[in-house]
Amino acid sequence: MLDAVYLSLSPASGRGLNGQLRDCLEQLAVACGGGLSAARRVLKLTAFIHSRSGADFLARRARVAAALKKLFQGNPPPSSVVAQSPEEGLDVALYAEALPPESGEAVLAYRFLDGLRYGAVQYPDYKEIFGAGLTADLRFRGTPARSAEAFRLMARILEAEQMSVGDVIRQWNYIEGLLRRRPAASGTRQNYQDFNDARRRSYDEGRFSAGYPAATGIGQARGGVLVEFQAVSPGGAFQAVPLSNPLQVDAHRYSQNVLVGGKGRAGRLKAPPLFERGKFVGRAGSGIVFVSGTAAVRGESTSPHGDVESQTRVTIANILSLISQGNLNRHGIDADRTPGPLAYLRGYVKRRRDVPAVKKICSELLGAVPSNFVTADICRDDLLVELEGVVPVGLRAKKREKGDLP
Repeated sequence: MLDAVYLSLSPASGRGLNGQLRDCLEQLAVACGGGLSAARRVLKLTAFIHSRSGADFLARRARVAAALKKLFQGNPPPSSVVAQSPEEGLDVALYAEALPPESGEAVLAYRFLDGLRYGAVQYPDYKEIFGAGLTADLRFRGTPARSAEAFRLMARILEAEQMSVGDVIRQWNYIEGLLRRRPAASGTRQNYQDFNDARRRSYDEGRFSAGYPAATGIGQARGGVLVEFQAVSPGGAFQAVPLSNPLQVDAHRYSQNVLVGGKGRAGRLKAPPLFERGKFVGRAGSGIVFVSGTAAVRGESTSPHGDVESQTRVTIANILSLISQGNLNRHGIDADRTPGPLAYLRGYVKRRRDVPAVKKICSELLGAVPSNFVTADICRDDLLVELEGVVPVGLRAKKREKGDLP
């Protein structure tokens, strides 16, 4: 987490999935310091792949898994394969989080539970858990059942580590057919709303003393529902702080008017998206902000409509508002300066033709940042782009008093 290196890896050479994947994995080994022992510092890995059909996706997902198994000699890190086409017509691109060589007393282990792979990093005073690839098998049909199973798998890992869903600080939710609607007895139902209702049922089992996780809910072309997460054991020498954005209504406070479809089970109100606009985690004079998936939403309404360039600028303005020194100070975080630059940026763009324009604006306003840009549905019909990121934050040195951030 605070010690992590964030890596975006796009192939510089290679033809087809196999060649491009090989190039990305070679870059990964070099970025981690070279060799298998270095690569085993990878905390979590996400592969974004282009696929032409459901069968093609399953075949490509299996090839990625085989390549990772070979590189890591049968013991790969927790990994996801996401059906989101990378930019520039590529077949694959990778994102990885890794411990740096000078990671001190951190001890990383890959663990297994009922066929699930996850990563555990033990520090002297706390631990981190990394989960990826949490998805229902073919027995589960429909977004409600697939969502419930993905959350069950996450809960199983957390339970094994004597943690709960309330300890999750960052979550990614990839949903096939995100905006697809279907008729139901209670009225039209949307896949994203079905997911949000399942998330609420899962979260009913947890206590969120430090707010909900930072999160992204985004489309994927196929693959059902896929969940990744990071969790931190409570206590220890860190503090997690949920961040609101003065330009936006908290997503978990959205009114029923902006949620799609009829009521849920037993006439229950539709669940809003249960995530924070951002999450600060800090200790010992430094911290990071996880910026949740952010779009051109002001208040709780889309602004503006139909123009990807304007939406990108509004989205970036929303992010800069969230991570501003003034907003951090407002949340009790004593930042020593305006945070930045970003350590990592990911862009989700609804229409592939818009990727170059989005990248250009991001470069102009955010500078050179390690990044991945992929094609994906966004959570509203009228949204064209969504951005997320990681931002380092320095804290002012001061005399420690009870209640201060570590």
